Amino acid sequence: MGVEGPIPARGYHNRCAAVDSSWRGVRAMSGRAWWCVAVWALVFWAGGCGELGEPDFGEAPVLEYRSPINAYAGQEVIFDASASYDPDGEIAWYSFDFGDGAQASRSPEPVASHTWSEAGRYTTRVTVIDDAGGKASEFREILIVERGTVAGLRCQESRPWCPAYLVCEQDTFRCVSDRDGDGVRDEDDVCPGVFDEAQRDEDEDGIGDACAEPGYDPESDYCRADGDCPLERVCLDGLCRKKI
Repeated sequence: MGVEGPIPARGYHNRCAAVDSSWRGVRAMSGRAWWCVAVWALVFWAGGCGELGEPDFGEAPVLEYRSPINAYAGQEVIFDASASYDPDGEIAWYSFDFGDGAQASRSPEPVASHTWSEAGRYTTRVTVIDDAGGKASEFREILIVERGTVAGLRCQESRPWCPAYLVCEQDTFRCVSDRDGDGVRDEDDVCPGVFDEAQRDEDEDGIGDACAEPGYDPESDYCRADGDCPLERVCLDGLCRKKI
């Protein structure tokens, strides 16, 4: 039993990849040359020797994650890639690069947080790696602004997140003021100085029930500096808030 004709000068899935055009092409094999030739011939004769190609990682993983497009300097920002998946396996690793020179994190956990200390535009990159080594990545830009900035901040239908005490206006996709942080823009809030997601207004007079409580003055919560607030509160984004 033998193999006739020249051997193609290409690599194969075995340890005898140095064979290059003929039987006499076996060189640099030292003492294993003839052993390799014998094994190679057997595999080739059996039809099991395929050409080397790109590594087969199976189907690529699908990257899906949530992150804001802007935030305040010093604010903790969450990146959540838990919706990512692998069609033919499992996600093994999640990598987060926040674009500010900090070392990229790599973890089996799909959620990461980061805080930027300086205002600016940063290009972030999130990567998922499946159990076969397949990867998927996406770059996104995030705008970091100084606390209190409102003008020019935008949001998106697919990413409707704004910095703290701002809310995404769905018709214009602008970040607008939400001083009490209840998710309702000040313009529509029946009581803009009090956190009230339910927006209760039983008598429908346009003043929220929280603002109508005896002795409550919604204007008293507004401030320009800490000195405008009671001792147990600090001035944050124009409102007196409890110290954390």
